[in-house]
Amino acid sequence: MVALEEEGIPWVSMSPGLQILTPEGFQDPLLKFDPTIERDLEAMLLSNFGLRVPIVGMQCISPYASIAFTTEAFVAGHPNPHGIVLAGPSIASKPAHPVTIPPKKFPPFPWERLRKDGRIVYASLGTLVTDHRFYPVLARALADLDAQLVLSSAGIVDRSTIEGLPGDVLTIPFVPQLELLGRVAAFVTHGGANSVMESLYQGTPMLLVPFFLDQYLQAHFFERLGKEAPGITIDSVTLAAGDDEAVGRLRAALSALLEPESTYARSARRIRESYRQRPGHIVSVDLMEDIARRPRR
Repeated sequence: MVALEEEGIPWVSMSPGLQILTPEGFQDPLLKFDPTIERDLEAMLLSNFGLRVPIVGMQCISPYASIAFTTEAFVAGHPNPHGIVLAGPSIASKPAHPVTIPPKKFPPFPWERLRKDGRIVYASLGTLVTDHRFYPVLARALADLDAQLVLSSAGIVDRSTIEGLPGDVLTIPFVPQLELLGRVAAFVTHGGANSVMESLYQGTPMLLVPFFLDQYLQAHFFERLGKEAPGITIDSVTLAAGDDEAVGRLRAALSALLEPESTYARSARRIRESYRQRPGHIVSVDLMEDIARRPRR
């Protein structure tokens, strides 16, 4: 960004998640450790390069255009003082490779083992979360709800946490997430931006269990929507306790999410419509090409 500004070349800011939409006063976990970091960075850019560039969620705001991969349906009513372009989800309509083909070290996904009635809960904590103590709690909560649990296990180091889980549990090392999300009733996720984006694209309601970083930002947008939220948020510390209270709370949340006509399911489908109508990867490229044609300053 500094090099482009010094050369007078138009540039676009693109947030990999929704950090660029971080609202003022939001308690970002990073900023809790260093609450002045963004202000210090802005001061450094001004003193070292003479650049007045605002920073939001650790993302530089471009004077030409800044992009977030979502729509108004998800961030409804969110103040947008910097005019961030809500481009829609960045999901290719035609993947370069079939999503059902896993990496060579993993076997193909066993689609034939999924319940035919779609009463399935898929759970994944992504690739960075290493605390998997709540998987047994999740299995216990689902065991009495007549639902199948599909676990993505590639990132689970301590296999003992998923051995002998009660109920109908399918543990698979490789899960073609986007395709699977279109076939399940609910998604239990850490709330990472990509996972939330893919779930909303498929209209699948979620149980968010945030652990760190921008996962709390996605949970913030859920909370802002209130009764119109496409899912429920539960604190990870509460579930990690693993006691009967945690199991009961989780069972109640999952029971609500499994209802096909719950407010959460309807909200997820409503947001899906907005996500399907606005392909973020195409909107972004068109915008960048338009800005690239502008003359240098």
